[in-house]
Amino acid sequence: MKFLTWNVNARIADRGGKQPEQARRLVSLGVDIVALQEVTATTLPLWRAALEPEGYTVIDSFSLSANPEVLTGRRKYGELIASRLPIRALPPTDFEIPWPERLL
Repeated sequence: MKFLTWNVNARIADRGGKQPEQARRLVSLGVDIVALQEVTATTLPLWRAALEPEGYTVIDSFSLSANPEVLTGRRKYGELIASRLPIRALPPTDFEIPWPERLL
């Protein structure tokens, strides 16, 4: 089993970022499980579009958020896990932490 974790630093191409390049490289590695940090609401659809056609199931902390309107400013970053193996999300409310969108 291959596992990759990566802080993608919220990069998107139209702002001089490298998300498309990061996605191509990640897919080329053929890993089984991917954990990405510093995904944003803007980059999330780009990551889904790159990973889901490659057979990954994607779970993201934004979709699990009980209060999406607070996901701005310092709280704009979330997490993403993509797996070619079966996965399921646990409710973030099961954990007592100040910023549940950072938990996945």
